[in-house]
Formats: sequence, structure tokens, C-alpha cells
Amino acid sequence: MRRCSILLLLCAVPLSVSAGSLQIDLQCRFEPPCAINGALLLRSSTDASLVRREAINGTRALITGSAESAWDVSLEATGFWSLAQRVVIPAEEIVRQETMKVWRTGQIRARIQSADPLPVELTAFVVSAPDRKSPPEIPAGTGFTCSRRGPGPWICELPATLLDVALHAKGFAPHYRWDVHVPAASALDLGTVVLKKGASLVAWLDPESLKELRGSPVQAVLRHRVAGDPSLSTLKLATPVAEGRFSSKGMVQLAPLPAGHYVLETSAKGYARSSIPVEVLESRESVLRRSIELSRSVSARLRLDPPLAPDGAPWNINIWRRVDSGTGWERAAGGAATAEGLFEAADQAEGPVKVVAQDARHNVLANRQLVFVDGTPEYLVSLEVAAITGEVSLGDERLGGAALLFGGSGGSEKVRTTADELGRFSVALPRRGKWAVDVDAPDAAVSATAEIDLPPDRDEIAIELPATEVSGWVTGPDGERIPAAEVRLLARSGARKRMTDSSGNFRFRGVREGTLHISATNPSTGEYSKVVDVIVPEEGVTANIALAIEAFHEVKGVVRSGGNVVPGARVNGYAFTGGAAQQERATTDINGGFTLKAPESAPEMILVVGSPGRPLQAFTVAVPQRAVLLELPPRGGALRLRLPQKSQPMRVLFNDIMLPVSDLLDWARAHGEVFNGDAVDVPNVSAGKYQLCDRQRCTEGLLAIGGRLELDLGSITETP
Repeated sequence: MRRCSILLLLCAVPLSVSAGSLQIDLQCRFEPPCAINGALLLRSSTDASLVRREAINGTRALITGSAESAWDVSLEATGFWSLAQRVVIPAEEIVRQETMKVWRTGQIRARIQSADPLPVELTAFVVSAPDRKSPPEIPAGTGFTCSRRGPGPWICELPATLLDVALHAKGFAPHYRWDVHVPAASALDLGTVVLKKGASLVAWLDPESLKELRGSPVQAVLRHRVAGDPSLSTLKLATPVAEGRFSSKGMVQLAPLPAGHYVLETSAKGYARSSIPVEVLESRESVLRRSIELSRSVSARLRLDPPLAPDGAPWNINIWRRVDSGTGWERAAGGAATAEGLFEAADQAEGPVKVVAQDARHNVLANRQLVFVDGTPEYLVSLEVAAITGEVSLGDERLGGAALLFGGSGGSEKVRTTADELGRFSVALPRRGKWAVDVDAPDAAVSATAEIDLPPDRDEIAIELPATEVSGWVTGPDGERIPAAEVRLLARSGARKRMTDSSGNFRFRGVREGTLHISATNPSTGEYSKVVDVIVPEEGVTANIALAIEAFHEVKGVVRSGGNVVPGARVNGYAFTGGAAQQERATTDINGGFTLKAPESAPEMILVVGSPGRPLQAFTVAVPQRAVLLELPPRGGALRLRLPQKSQPMRVLFNDIMLPVSDLLDWARAHGEVFNGDAVDVPNVSAGKYQLCDRQRCTEGLLAIGGRLELDLGSITETP
């Protein structure tokens, strides 16, 4: 026992540890020196439970302790305040000195009002612009707790200096006050402050831009970030959610806002408009991480060759630029060119644009991609306008009065003309080579698409349609024939439409031989038929095609992400009946809601949802369904599909749900992807299992969040 006691005694004796001393000099800002009555609070940076207080002797305090020990030091003194700072006790025998800046304190007082229940806590934060070259003495984000007694005003004790201040309360948009001069040992009354419930967004201009502007107004507009789609919902969502003007400090606050993904547009005279995608979080203030740097706008001069359109009138020019709101495109400039073929586009942003040139009849004779670059004096738009004559016929029959659309309904260039009573026509085309031509002659029941090739050495062409005919009728859910139903014929050369006559019959003449896909829609109800495949011979009649329009269910739902509704999401629906499906499209409204139609015979519907800033994902839902809730994840990954050069038609599945290739390609194009070679890159798709197949082969893999998955059909040789 005695031996054990000795051992315990030895264990209790502390080992020899070197000590050091640190003297902290308190330097009063604006009126040094000043006598401070109080103490320094020291908290160990390695053990938060270890706390000490050291008395202040006028303007200094002496701290002793173990060498190399680190402490977080703050000031406890009535009427004074200092930033907390970390100190390290030196190992030297001499006493090292450090300075702590101290401010006298004063008060600001505010009476809070709100249409909502008043907050129970209030904090005053110091505000300053990000990206400042020299940081402020009191850093942005330094907070001071405010208090009140009974129904009186809120009182916040702050350093007595000139400050920009934001009053924060949980769930409310902050309230900003600029150039608040806090008086020492006194109080400043801010009056009544009205707080509004909701989130907010704050953006700053960078100091150089602010300096260049010299007080010129800078406008900020916040819009929903929506999938580009020319729908009524999209146009409604393109209206501003909030607008504001940057202050003389270079800051703008937009509030109150619902949570969501937006586009912040900033514009000023003489500067290119900037568009920045932003995310606003629920009941919080979101601040752009970097200040907005405005770029001087550039002037772009277009020179058109030839200087006049084929009709002898000046060219009509429209310049379009891709954006992340509305329909996905905005008109950046437009108007008539001069008689010399010049068009000046002022206040343009650098980057890619689409230039569309039209004649007086609105024929699109050029649709060119250009890139505006500062310092480029002129951009040449050359059009090889060729005067062409010809005739159009159906078998041995001349198609007098036929309307011709060179380029087709889906072409980037569209030129219209009309044949005379003998089927003769003339047209000015902006280039030679291959053209698709839509031919419409309602009196002859012709609605077809022809393909022509205009060689360099020929100015006369013949458009010859085969003497074929496809005919049938359309019935409704009650079995009765439907007049004025829209019949859609999809061929390899494109899609054509005709309306049924008063007896519900339809007729297409001049259709090329091969397999066609035909369906019908009732325009008054939106209901449609199954797709019927028809084989058309080289010549002859294919008749008695019955298209039965089905009764429909409504599929209603809401798209959310992170618990918040998602306005402006594009929802494509596919209800398969008979091995085919017609695409239904919708754009979610301000509440994230959408409505689609699905045939009663379809047991389920595939929904493909895409929203800017969130991953593309496919879902499957049972039909009928009136309460679909689709949750988009916040993050996804990147998908690369690699195909052999002579690959057969492919299909893609996500978690065993068919994901139409057309949706993937549209999503990739919307993200600026360009398809080169045999690879297709699709960014920001949901994590999960993906399969890529053609008729003989399949390959699959798992895509992780933030990951990248490549599926290569060219590397698969065995048939599964």
C-alpha cells in the first residue's frame, strides 16, 4: 500500500512545462488612448471548457500561460467592443506585445412592424460588398444581438462608427440601412422598420463597374428560370418576379421571394445585359458569391450580300440570343437594313447569336450563327440568291394553285411561293443543294413533302409527286365520325396535316411510298387516336383507314425539389397504346402544377421532367392519376452515349423506364452541347441505372451523384 501511495504521489507531480507571457495593448479607434474598465475573456482554442479572465489595467492586459498555447480573446467592458482574435503564448522569456483595436459603443433603436407575427429575435449585421480589395475593419457578417423590454423598440448596441447595417429576423427578409452613424454613448432612432416574410436575394456590383457607372442607373430584374418552351405557362412565368435598382453602394435587394431557381438580369445603358442563374433558399437571404462585373456593350455591323432581298426591298433582320428564361430565346436587335445592305446592332453582348434575314413577305432566306466579338468591325452575311423556275405535278396532273414551302415547316430557311393555274412557279432561293418542299393543294387533297436537289448549273426544277392516295375516316369515343378532326401523317420526309371533311373523312394525295404513321386529334377536346402504321405502295390507293379517337383521363401533378415547388419545369408525357405514344407537353405553373391527357386504354404514362438547375429525370405513373407528386433531386451527373457510326435506332432506359432519345438530345442542346462524331454528352441527369440498346445489343451502368457515366455500344460485340 505504501508503495502504491508513493506512485500516486509521483503521478500527481506536474511535469516541468515552459511558460510565456503576452501583453495585449488595447487601442481605442478614433480617440486613442482611452481607459477601459473591464476584462479580457480567454477561451482555449483546443478545450472550449477552459475559460479565464484577465483584468485590464487601463489600456493593457498581461496574459501568461503555457508556451505555444492558443487562446481566443474577446473583450468584456461596458461601453466598449472589439473583434475577437486568436493569440498564441510565446515561448520566449521576453514579453511579446499584440494590439487589440477597440471601439466605443452606441445604440440604434427601431420599432418593428409586420403584417405577420412579429419576430422574437433580432440581429444587426454589418454589411459590406464582397470582393473588396481592402477588407473593412469590421468584417461583413459581424453580428450584434438586439433586445427589447416589453412593447418598446428594439435596441442594438454597436461600435460607434459609420456602418452599413442589415436587421435580420428568422423567416423575414432583412432590412438594410446605409451610412448609419452610430453615436458613442448615445442612441440613434431608426424609426419604424417594416419586415416582410419570405426569402430574399442580394447582389453587388464590383467596385470597378460601380466606378465606371458614375451614378448611372443599373436595373435588376429577377425572372423564373424555366425550360425553354413556347407555352402559355412559360410566357406567364417570363414576367418579372421582382425588380429593383442598384443603390449608390452598388447593392440591390430583391424581396420577398419564394424559394426557387431564377435568372437575375442586370442592365445599364452602354453595357451588355448580364444573366446569372441563381437559387433562392426557403426563408433565407441568398447572396451572390461574387460581385457582378458589367461589360461594355459592343456594336455589331452586318453587311448583307446581296444588299437587297430578291423582291428589291431592304432585308429585314432579327438577331436572337439564348437566355435561361421565357421561351429560351430573346430578341437582341431587329429592324430593316439599309439599301446598301448594312444593319447596325448596338448594345450587344459578346457571344453567339442567331441572325435571321427575311424579305418583305417574311420568307426566311438566312438563318446563320455568328459570334459577336469586341473589335470586329463588320460581319458578312452572304446569300447565294438564285432565281428558280419550275412546275409541280401529281402524276400526270398539273397542280395549279399549289402552295409551296421550300425548307419545310421545320427548316431554318423558309421560302414560300404559289404555283399558277398551270402548276408553274418562280422562287428566289438563298442557296443551292438539297431542299425539302411542302406542297399543299387543298382542292386536289394534296398535302405532301417532296425532296429536290438544285445543282449549280440548273435554274429550272420539276417537283413531281407520285399518284398515290391514303384515305380513311375518324370516329370519336361514341363511334360517330368527327368533322374538322386533325389527321397527322408522319413520313420519313416529315409530318403533314389535314382536316377531315364534314363527313369525318380524310384524304392525302402525293404521299411517297413506304411506311407511314397516321393519327388523329380532336382539336376541341385534345383527345387523340392510337398511331396506325400504313404501308403505301409506289402507286395506287391505300383506303379505309379507321382512326378511333379515345376518351381521355387527366393526369394532374406537382413538381417539387427539396420540398419546394418548381415553376417553369417542362413535363413531357408518353402514354403508350399499341406500341406507340403521342407526346403530351406541359410547363408547370407558378405552383409547380401541370395537367396532361392520357388515353383510357393506356395503363400508365411515362413523364420526363426537366427544369433548369435540376437534373432531367423520367418517372412512370399509373393512369388515371390526379395527384402525382414528382420530386426532382437537387443534383445529378453527366451521361455520355457513344454509338457506332452505322448504329441502328437506339433506346435509353433510366431505372428500367424508357427515356426517349429526343428528350435527351433536347436537354443536351438546351445546355449548349454540340454533337460531334459518334458521342452524345448529356449533362445533369438524375443518378441511377442507365441502359443503352439497339436492336441487337445493350450496355448499362450506374451513374452516381456528381459522377460521369459513359455507355459505349461500339465496344459490345455479343448479343445479350
